[in-house]
Amino acid sequence: SLVSSGMAMNRVKFIRYGSGSLILFFVFILQSTVLRSIQIRGIVPNVMIITIISFALLRGKIDGALAGAALGLLQDIYFGEVIGFYAIIYMYIGFATGFLYMNFYKDSILLPIGVMTAADVLVNLIVYFFTFLFRGQLQFHLYLGQIIIPELIYTLFVGFLIYRILYMINSVVEEIEWSKEYEE
Repeated sequence: SLVSSGMAMNRVKFIRYGSGSLILFFVFILQSTVLRSIQIRGIVPNVMIITIISFALLRGKIDGALAGAALGLLQDIYFGEVIGFYAIIYMYIGFATGFLYMNFYKDSILLPIGVMTAADVLVNLIVYFFTFLFRGQLQFHLYLGQIIIPELIYTLFVGFLIYRILYMINSVVEEIEWSKEYEE
């Protein structure tokens, strides 16, 4: 009985972390390929931020931080100039957002959209600070108007859809977890 309950628990963890890993891999592929073909004036939605926020709100601060670190590291390896830049930023965003995990109604879209807004703006401000301001490019109004605001609008539009999809997937995974827990 103890062995069978241990095997059931391993299956539940595999389903939880396996589905999460597949989602993260799919999101990275989506961000780096498909979305580049539907960019609007060079702007693509930041589905990585959407996913990190969704993981943190739906699964908690540890899963949010892990999702952030994984997606950030992939972005650093494939597109960045410095390994760890996005990994650290995304990890902290996922961890901080995870504190809201138990304090909101998960069907509501208002908090996720609000947090996505804050996170997207924060990431873009950090990128501006470290990549443009340090190089003496002080035209913040251009960066704000040509990058931050258009990306924010695009991200929020796509974020509404992706959060709903991830919410449904998470609901199925949680249903499996609950059913396995009550089998024992």
